[in-house]
Amino acid sequence: HPNSGGAFPQEPHHGGTAFGFGLVVGFLGEVTDNLSVGLAYETKQFFTDFSFNTIYGVDKVSFNQPQNLTLGLGYTPIPAFKAAFDASWIDWSQTNGPGMPVLAENTSSQLPWNLDWKSQIVLKFGLQYNPTEALALRTGYNYGSHPLQDTNPFEGIAFPAIAKHHVTFGAGYDFTEKIGATLGFMYSPTSTHTPANAAGQFIASSEVTMSQKSLEMGVSYKF
Repeated sequence: HPNSGGAFPQEPHHGGTAFGFGLVVGFLGEVTDNLSVGLAYETKQFFTDFSFNTIYGVDKVSFNQPQNLTLGLGYTPIPAFKAAFDASWIDWSQTNGPGMPVLAENTSSQLPWNLDWKSQIVLKFGLQYNPTEALALRTGYNYGSHPLQDTNPFEGIAFPAIAKHHVTFGAGYDFTEKIGATLGFMYSPTSTHTPANAAGQFIASSEVTMSQKSLEMGVSYKF
């Protein structure tokens, strides 16, 4: 996308495709008839360099996804009611740390990136209630302190990953044994990030504000 604002004009970048791979392993066990515990580990996801066409040639960015580890608990006090809690560690510093993402090719003389993200703990809690066998009502809450540093205002503007709180509501309905539909809504209230001035970035002050809403609908068919 073109970005020509501020003191550093940026050339338009078009395209940007890559292929990647990773591995997920997990364990799920029952502590009691009502309580279950799960553990999942996702390796670092390796991607080929993202290639972008510019007026000067091809720019390439080395951008992978980090390893993460999740511990989960599930509790079913009665058949119609379920509760779940997850704690996830996301190792952002592994792929989005100092000097990352790396410009593998820089034909358009772009400024180097330095996201310098911190690793992150994310806490998730969810409830499900089935008033009937076919209908499921769901709600959830997610919290994670943002991974941005206070000394990188440019990267904070380009990648405003500052949302801390997420609230979700949803429902699912099985029309038949094979056909079902789901509806989900997510809301993240306004978060604001005001990083300190960083030497060398020539940004005296900045403030990033973000809020999020999303609505998802789906239809499923079981073979």
